[in-house]
Amino acid sequence: MGIRDRLASHDARFISFSDLMTAIAEEEGVTVKEVARAWSLEGVFKTLKPVLREHRDGAFFEGGDDALYHALQSALGGGNAWGGDSAQLELSIGEPGFFRENATEALILAGWPIPARLVEPTTSSVAEPPPIMPVRSELLSYVPRVNIALDDAAMILGDAHSGSAQGKWRDALVDAVDAGQIQAGTWSMDRGEQPLSHADIRAWCKACGITWPVPPPGKIEPDAGPGDSKLRAELHRARARIVELERERAELLKKIDATAAAAEATGIKSPTLQRIIEAVGHYPAWRATKPQEPNLKSVLDWQENQQREKGNGSRVAHVAHHVIAEHFGLKS
Repeated sequence: MGIRDRLASHDARFISFSDLMTAIAEEEGVTVKEVARAWSLEGVFKTLKPVLREHRDGAFFEGGDDALYHALQSALGGGNAWGGDSAQLELSIGEPGFFRENATEALILAGWPIPARLVEPTTSSVAEPPPIMPVRSELLSYVPRVNIALDDAAMILGDAHSGSAQGKWRDALVDAVDAGQIQAGTWSMDRGEQPLSHADIRAWCKACGITWPVPPPGKIEPDAGPGDSKLRAELHRARARIVELERERAELLKKIDATAAAAEATGIKSPTLQRIIEAVGHYPAWRATKPQEPNLKSVLDWQENQQREKGNGSRVAHVAHHVIAEHFGLKS
């Protein structure tokens, strides 16, 4: 991995608080102030660990609660917020924000939409990859050329500019060569065979505001094939599926936590609570014996029969049938 790749990988881990607010606002079609207000009311901060990105070299430091709170108040106040000494100190060190994976998980748990910019960062603050220029396949052979024949250059310019007459571009190139603006070699019978410096052609076009469609080596991307649109659609569906899977993962984590809480509850020394938990556990087997979903009265009757001749039988049955109804979503 090269240095630029390392820097880009490092920077891609982080999203600033302001960028995250803006991304959510764009995704929802609301203002940043509205996002900040909802963020504050729902307490999303409680599930996120803030990170400071140092101004000097972009290093990450855990912490920055005061700077983050100041940034939230600033968003709520439309850019105005009072900051204490601790907040100002943190802001002088770095920019408050979060690691992207943590922000994504927190938004999923809170039931918020995941903005595309959060899942797939589009910019890097330190090193951006060199731009890619699409190129027609018939021009690929010209990419590594040091010299290009005058007629070939005229043809390329004519095709690139809405089928302009090749002869006019030939005249323009001849004029540039004769004026010393494009270095060129000698020719024999046909001047169209005269070799022109590829670099000079590019520089001449740039100076004149003319598009030269042959990109420099290392910055090419061949024409999109007929299957590329399908691949892009597949990629879009895959990314949507990733977000969906993240939501499912968050729901599973909630269920695991609930199961763990129930397991802890069984450790409470309470025979009554144990009987209620057992009733919930026995319900699926009892439900399987019924041809249709039972109503609450039949659940209560079943529980009273189960709890009969036990201490506080009617009371336990009453509580158990309500717990079962809530847990399995039964309706009266």
